[in-house]
Amino acid sequence: MTEREPPDEAKPRNGTGDGPLEGAPLGPGQTPKNLTKNAAKEVPEGDAALDPSVVPVAGDAVVVSGDAGPRDRTESAPDATRLSETSLLPMPEPEGLSPGRVIGGRYRVTSKIGSGAMGEVYRADDLRLQQDVALKFLPDAFNRDENRLSRFVGEAKHARRVSHANVCRVHDIGEHQGRTFLSMEYVDGDDLSTLLRRVGRLPEERATELARQLCAGLEAAHKAGILHRDLKPGNVMIDSRGVLKILDFGLATATLEVHGAEVRAGTPAYMAPEQLAGESVTVRSDIYALGLVLYQMFTGQPAFKASSIRELADLQRQSAVEDPSSIVETLDPAIGRAISMCLDHDPTRRPASALEVAAMLPGGDPLAAALAAGETPSPELVASAGSSGGVPAVQAVSWALAALIALGLFVGMLPRISMIEMAPLDKPTPVLADQAERTLAELGYDAAPRDRAYAFDFYEEYVHEIRRLDLSRDRWARLRAPRPAAIDFWYRQSPQILRPRSPSQRVTMWDPLMSAPGEIAVRLSPLGQLRELVVYARTDEQGESLWAPSPDRAIDAEALFRAADLNMERFEPVEPRRLPGASFDTRRAWRGVYPESPRVEIRVEAAWLEGLPVAFRIIEDRWARASIAGPDQGWTPGADERLVRAVVVGLLLVISIVMARMNLSRRRGDRRGALILALFVSGTELFARLLSAHLAPDLASLPGTIKSIAGPAFMNGALIWFFYIALEPHVRRVWPQTLIAWSRVLEGRLGDRLVAEHTLVGLALGASAMLLSSVALFAWSWMGAEATAPRVSTEAVLALNGVRFALGVLAGVPVQALLLVTPIVLGLVVLRLFFKRTWVAVGVFALAQGALWSTQFDGFNLGVLGMMCLVGALSAAVMVRFGLLALLVGAGVYLLLDQSPMTSELNWYT
Repeated sequence: MTEREPPDEAKPRNGTGDGPLEGAPLGPGQTPKNLTKNAAKEVPEGDAALDPSVVPVAGDAVVVSGDAGPRDRTESAPDATRLSETSLLPMPEPEGLSPGRVIGGRYRVTSKIGSGAMGEVYRADDLRLQQDVALKFLPDAFNRDENRLSRFVGEAKHARRVSHANVCRVHDIGEHQGRTFLSMEYVDGDDLSTLLRRVGRLPEERATELARQLCAGLEAAHKAGILHRDLKPGNVMIDSRGVLKILDFGLATATLEVHGAEVRAGTPAYMAPEQLAGESVTVRSDIYALGLVLYQMFTGQPAFKASSIRELADLQRQSAVEDPSSIVETLDPAIGRAISMCLDHDPTRRPASALEVAAMLPGGDPLAAALAAGETPSPELVASAGSSGGVPAVQAVSWALAALIALGLFVGMLPRISMIEMAPLDKPTPVLADQAERTLAELGYDAAPRDRAYAFDFYEEYVHEIRRLDLSRDRWARLRAPRPAAIDFWYRQSPQILRPRSPSQRVTMWDPLMSAPGEIAVRLSPLGQLRELVVYARTDEQGESLWAPSPDRAIDAEALFRAADLNMERFEPVEPRRLPGASFDTRRAWRGVYPESPRVEIRVEAAWLEGLPVAFRIIEDRWARASIAGPDQGWTPGADERLVRAVVVGLLLVISIVMARMNLSRRRGDRRGALILALFVSGTELFARLLSAHLAPDLASLPGTIKSIAGPAFMNGALIWFFYIALEPHVRRVWPQTLIAWSRVLEGRLGDRLVAEHTLVGLALGASAMLLSSVALFAWSWMGAEATAPRVSTEAVLALNGVRFALGVLAGVPVQALLLVTPIVLGLVVLRLFFKRTWVAVGVFALAQGALWSTQFDGFNLGVLGMMCLVGALSAAVMVRFGLLALLVGAGVYLLLDQSPMTSELNWYT
């Protein structure tokens, strides 16, 4: 940059330049020198606060415009300040800074660039690094002013925290002959103020390019926790290559350190209304100043024209800024909207970040620009990026059609793959409950209970016994028989309130355990045939019977056989083998077969106490292990599968803990989004659990029920918050485009075009994933592979119990989708950070996730592995190509199809 002579004093700069109110308080005897070109712009015209509490005294001069004269000392407040244009005298040349002098044994002065209210700027050679630098010296008077010296040192401290191509770098701070100076990047070019005075306004294309650079530099400062507080054309340089540099951090401060009179520090003409009023200064105050600078860049004139601070404050408060598009008719409307939003009087309605402003400008890719500059885009920028128009009709129809085709094929496969489709579930739960009560009445138990519960139940022990013992290709066809049934029905009644121990607060056949004399539990087939009876008939502490002695009461085994729909004459008596789980004085057993399944041999065991039946159970000999009396044993995965899952889950958890701790310590992450998500998960989970919980007739037990289900609900919310804090910043840094639609959902923009498009993609993904996993259930059995068990889930069986339970299952799907997607995203992020290439990460993820998902099938083969790897690849590709919202919707659709009691028989829904 060549040395430039000071401009003619007869030509003050407050015409079309920085505005009528640009300036700063000066000390006694100080005169600012106009400067047009410098290494890092020597010092802005407004370096210090224009504090209304300050009353000037003799000899003081308060400059309130770029080159304005001194304020009349009889005026007591800046609101009454009258502005004038006065010639300024050059400052004397300091001793020891003439060209050729070496400062600090390192810097050789080559020329003086200029001087201003806060000091002088010199061009020098850095003899150590062999490069040009700019040296900014603090004036002698300020060197003895602790406040000014502290601010000067603060400029170095704050500027060094920001490393960005669009921010002038400060190298070091030193001292020469008692004068403090900064060494900084030398910028060969003009400041924006000079450029605007020369050309009036910039061409739209050039102004847009510079605006993006200005936004990127300001965002870098804000990301470093720094408020500039004096952003104006005079503090913006454009070098010879056309690169914009923000400089002069003399008033910059940490975002949480501004209070009191410091709020008003800056140049009045570029202060936000709240800053000018002394109320607050925030990131959005800098955004307001950014809007003022952009206004001048695109229109060539200031947004507000005022002759005093009071007039400026009135204009900001009472008048909306003139639309830039009305000044420049050819201006892109998007530019005018972006500037107008920056200049909103209400800070909360301004853009939340400078990169969000960049996203509003026409053309370009702000996300790519942020990543190229080494910045992690903010959640607000991510939400504002991307297109916002309507979904193209062809594209919307294509995704919807793909979802419908996949769904239709899945429904067509239900007779082969759905256990609910196979099971004879012609009677709903209220009908079966009535059947259970009539059966108990016929057996002698006709007293009205205080509480009762009933539900369908998945007889999983029976299914796993078939898997273990039957290797025939048609082994699952037996599930179509009503007995033994893979899905049966249980009913319980009690003289006391049933209070389950499970956190879900769902009563089951054995939760709570029977403890009150007179409690009864029965199990029926789907057609209402008795399969099991258990009566808690223990005598009291004195040994008295629960019932009045009745020596005339005879044992009626025939009644039990009638309730079980069995012909007693076709059964032969045998010796009992199993002790019943109730007090008894008589027990008997018989052997026979089911009349509808003559190949299934069964044994019937029963017990009585004083003539009343207290135990009854039908045991299929082949599946005897599944017929153990007492609470359901359930089925657990094999040791190898448990080990694999434990290792994977443990590894993901450790990685999440490390990532979350790192993000929290560095104050990274969308905490607002995490809080919204956690509250949504907790509320939804609480609602879902309440719908599925046992609601006793006694309202006094309701608070206890809510308390029990609230713990797991809020625990899931906290878990989602933890995982979101761990993952979101890394996803935003690696794949910010994947969070665009999701960020808009968190902002409440549910009708957004991109949200609608990604929702359709998710529908297609979920239906396709369900179709592929369903094909894996049976397709390879046609080629001789072992047939896998039909599909059924605990939630699908629960939904069979009525509308309330079905709604509970539906409400729980979003939470389960989030928990399902979390390891997918975590795995992709870790693999992407490790392999550095996206599609390599996708391939490795597909293989690993496919192998893990394949373990969920009872019959592992290469076909199942191939289908699950394909599902894994499809999920990863959708995450990378479309984003988190599409993946979440896909997971939700998959779970909804898996957990819904779907059937191809339409009359079942009537």
